[in-house]
Amino acid sequence: MPKFMDQHAMPQLPPEAVQAMRAQVQAGQADAFGVVPLNVFVAQNGRGWCLTEAASAEAVRQGHAAMGITLGPDEITEVMSLV
Repeated sequence: MPKFMDQHAMPQLPPEAVQAMRAQVQAGQADAFGVVPLNVFVAQNGRGWCLTEAASAEAVRQGHAAMGITLGPDEITEVMSLV
């Protein structure tokens, strides 16, 4: 399945929300759009990056929209692992 890296503003999250995101990634379960979270990276400057598996960039966009995060067309990139 294709992998995607997206980037977007990441709001300051309470510890409970961070733990819920961590649990979702560790569970490796697909959301309603078939998007499987592989990892989430957060920077001190309020930016976030999500590594996911999905059928398409549109599925990633829809999954984020369901969480209230709007992704522009230049904020999602299909990637592949070298290892």
